[in-house]
Amino acid sequence: MTRQFLAIARVVLPLLLVWGCSDMGTEPKKKDQEKDQETVVTFSGTIQPIFNFNCAVSACHVQGHSTGMDLTEENSYDLVVNVVSKNYGPAFRVKPFSPDSSVLYHKVANTGKYGGVMPPGGQISSEDIDLIKTWITEGAMPDSGNMITVIQKLYSDFFPNPIIAPVGQPLRLLVTTDRGEHVNKLRILPFINSTGFLVVGKITTVEFTPQDAGTYQIENVGHGFTGDLIIVEDPSEADAKVIEQAWQEVSLIHSNAETMIYPPVTRVLKGIPLTIYNISLDDEHWVSIEPWVTAPPSTEQGNVRPRAVTTFKFTPTDTGSYVIQHTVHGFRGTLIVEEPS
Repeated sequence: MTRQFLAIARVVLPLLLVWGCSDMGTEPKKKDQEKDQETVVTFSGTIQPIFNFNCAVSACHVQGHSTGMDLTEENSYDLVVNVVSKNYGPAFRVKPFSPDSSVLYHKVANTGKYGGVMPPGGQISSEDIDLIKTWITEGAMPDSGNMITVIQKLYSDFFPNPIIAPVGQPLRLLVTTDRGEHVNKLRILPFINSTGFLVVGKITTVEFTPQDAGTYQIENVGHGFTGDLIIVEDPSEADAKVIEQAWQEVSLIHSNAETMIYPPVTRVLKGIPLTIYNISLDDEHWVSIEPWVTAPPSTEQGNVRPRAVTTFKFTPTDTGSYVIQHTVHGFRGTLIVEEPS
């Protein structure tokens, strides 16, 4: 039976960048504890003003710069993220999820890995360096971008199903599979004709910007099973669909080798029954989301495993930010529970 799942994994991704004049190339809270207000940093509201002050100034990172780095408002994001550094290639200026692989982070943090500190007039504050690291770690998304994690259960399902995203905003799907096979690609027409092969233990990134609202299919090329991608006019309509269906679901991909949960921050709605689908890229994991999910003892089998899709089911009863805690390996993600927009 085709299940009519509805879910949002719209990610609240803090965004902050700082740059100089050369190519460079908080503890989340638990329920009933101090629910600290997380700083939400946006590209346009926080990053670009810092670019404007430090970088996009006369004779610096404006049109015509020798490295091609124009950090004015119209061009900055597209010339930073997933772009190979002219001076330090094949390293990327910013590689999403990986500060250590990002020239930008090393330059502002003055690690020495890619030459001297930027900006050349003096190192930026430690607070700004930490924010840059957080922004990269959480995916280096633009203001309007949506990052959604998708788990393929080979021969039968995609989770979540359907995926919901607003029209006209960049969409990044992080896809993995529980099993590998010689015929194992995705098609999302009219956006993507065919992806590369999905590989067990790896993430395939699919990116595009949907321009028209409607319902589209995510199809496994070769086996023919499908899931739905629903493109809506705005985020409030996405919330309305979840309320109408009276349930929601998201997927999380866990990696001990990368000490990451993808996506690092996930948004869900208060009061709507929630299913979280989980899979590991490598090791077994013991995961808690207090007060709703308690990790099993380390002497027992973990509740997140490779090559297997496991589920957490509960109804988020209070708004706030909650820790997705790996109790054995120590790293964490964040679940944000909000009122509908």
